[in-house]
Amino acid sequence: MAGGSGTAGTGERCPVCPFGGLDGTETTCPSCGTDLSVLRRVQGLPVAILEDAVGLARAGNVEGARTALHAAAAFTRTRGQALALLRGIGSGCPNPACRL
Repeated sequence: MAGGSGTAGTGERCPVCPFGGLDGTETTCPSCGTDLSVLRRVQGLPVAILEDAVGLARAGNVEGARTALHAAAAFTRTRGQALALLRGIGSGCPNPACRL
């Protein structure tokens, strides 16, 4: 293991090694050298999809916005916001979670 003195951190844990001091912005684990850039991109997807949905709605593309909001609702992190926006545009959401 390269370098790693951070097994007992308060931050995010590396998915490969026991390092627990990641702050959520690193693209490489300082302990084992694992490339975290793909993980960072995946972590940003829920918010990016939600932002796309808002942009589509503002542009008048309600169907496109609904599609993006359904995708955003699949992520726990953005579910509440997505469902609220879906209700706001009168969605006929087939997902039971939309009927909260």
